[in-house]
Amino acid sequence: MRAAAYFLVVSLCSAYANAEEAASDDATLTALFNSDQAERTAVPRNPWPVIEKHDRERALSTLKLLKEGRLRSATDYCHASLIFHHGQELDQTKMAYSLAWIGYQLDPTNQECALLTAQAWDRVMTRQGKLQWYGTQYARRDEKAALSALLPVDKDAVTNAERRRFGVDPIP
Repeated sequence: MRAAAYFLVVSLCSAYANAEEAASDDATLTALFNSDQAERTAVPRNPWPVIEKHDRERALSTLKLLKEGRLRSATDYCHASLIFHHGQELDQTKMAYSLAWIGYQLDPTNQECALLTAQAWDRVMTRQGKLQWYGTQYARRDEKAALSALLPVDKDAVTNAERRRFGVDPIP
């Protein structure tokens, strides 16, 4: 995780140093993101073990792009975040949160980054056995089931105004 944190800091510094330049989205990262999304919406869908294998491959490719300093736009950071968000390890989920946060800081109007920031934070919390804050993570009954039940939420961790800021519905 130390190496990942190092590269994240280097990438963040690079992003802020180049913030005044018009940042264009990285085509390779966009292709990885599109592959991730297409695999999840395909009918029929690949079995989960196949998807998870592809997720690992996409995460390695994305980490390589990050190390090369190729993430420059808010969209790049959000796309990278979603790829890590689909990882199975806590460190990948933490990376997803960090990348989404950077994307959101680069463009606070980017609602994809805002929502992904909340979703990744909630996933970090639930993977550590803690209550989620925003209310974005659901339990599945089985592999084929639709989202079924909202996992427990710490209703006082953030306000409903903060939830709305990140594109999440208020908690009653």
